[in-house]
Amino acid sequence: MTRPYLQRQSPRTNCQRVILIPCSNRKATPPEGAATLPAGELYAAGSYHRAARRAADALAEVTGARILVVSALHGLVQLHQPLAPYDLKAGQPGTIGADELRRQAQELGIEAAEVTVLAGKAYIALARQVWPGAAAPLEGTRGIGEQLAKFAAIYRSALAPAPQKQTLDRARLSRELREHAEACAAKREARAQRARDRFVTVSPMHLHGGHTTARLTFARAEGRGAARASAAQRFAERYDVRTQLDIPPRGAIVLTLTGSTPNVARAASALPRIIYAVEALMKVIVLHYGRWTRHSVAAPHLAGLSDGQFRSHGRTFRADAYGAAVDTLLGPADVDYPGLVSSRPCWEMGREVAQQYASYGWFDTAAQADDADVERLLATAERTPVPPTGTGPQLALFDCTDLISHRRGYQAPESGLVAA
Repeated sequence: MTRPYLQRQSPRTNCQRVILIPCSNRKATPPEGAATLPAGELYAAGSYHRAARRAADALAEVTGARILVVSALHGLVQLHQPLAPYDLKAGQPGTIGADELRRQAQELGIEAAEVTVLAGKAYIALARQVWPGAAAPLEGTRGIGEQLAKFAAIYRSALAPAPQKQTLDRARLSRELREHAEACAAKREARAQRARDRFVTVSPMHLHGGHTTARLTFARAEGRGAARASAAQRFAERYDVRTQLDIPPRGAIVLTLTGSTPNVARAASALPRIIYAVEALMKVIVLHYGRWTRHSVAAPHLAGLSDGQFRSHGRTFRADAYGAAVDTLLGPADVDYPGLVSSRPCWEMGREVAQQYASYGWFDTAAQADDADVERLLATAERTPVPPTGTGPQLALFDCTDLISHRRGYQAPESGLVAA
């Protein structure tokens, strides 16, 4: 059975690339009757040499390099070259010198080769006297353990498949980015829809012949539902629909929209979004009020107030601010509103505070309908059946010619209007 370390050089051998591996302190014993062994088998008795040879074989398979052994006694040795066992370590008296090594390199035609030394520092120093630019992957390692680990790493990296060059598929990348953006937009819309549903929900539209209706239901929400419904009624005027607001003593508050189908669909889509935006604006305005109550300038105004009075002022501020925010959004965008007066308590300036914030965050309330939402509302609209004209019970009114003639004293002609 032929052992791997006895195989001759690959036919892919490139004499311009050479890998040098060390000999071994431990030598194999020639069989009985033989005085020599091929160098590859003689040195294979040592585990260090086998590890170096394994790494060199893997590296040569990739680069096509030629593998030679650096022997302390014989210098450059080919793997199939027969050698007798000997006992000499690199650096000891009798070790081959740089001049002899250079002569051997010239005889082998590798004096200008690209050399890699897979050996320790003694062999690296000897090789660099002939090839000053020789590569030494083991240079800097500390001890046999690190060197063996380095041999294993070289073996693994040499046998690893070369990475495939990937071409950029621009169409696929564009499609994936678009799908990712659409998915993120859908998630944001779903979150926003859940938030809007806390304030107002929209029932399916009803188509009644020449007009359409939609119902917006507002939760009372600690008395704020009526203010939101009233604000939605005012914003609905921007969409050219008629409104009817029902605020019962108990239960939900309902705003009914009536008008043409496109206008009602746009209003039903836009109003929840507008109310949600107003609530987001009010959150910032209320935070402003909270910061004022904690500021030193508020201390004189808050001194002596009971908890009930403090809460009452807060409700007054919010109510005034909500109405002012709605007024500001319904007005033009470029309006200069009066500034704040630091000497006045903040609860008396609810309108002024809201006007400042709402003018900064102004948006066109007449352009808040979402096209996809409008299409959904139209697709889910419920149609109320209407009896067809000119048939059934309505036609019977024209058949009562006797009753009409009796009351008017009129006799229908024989040809008959009914037949016509």
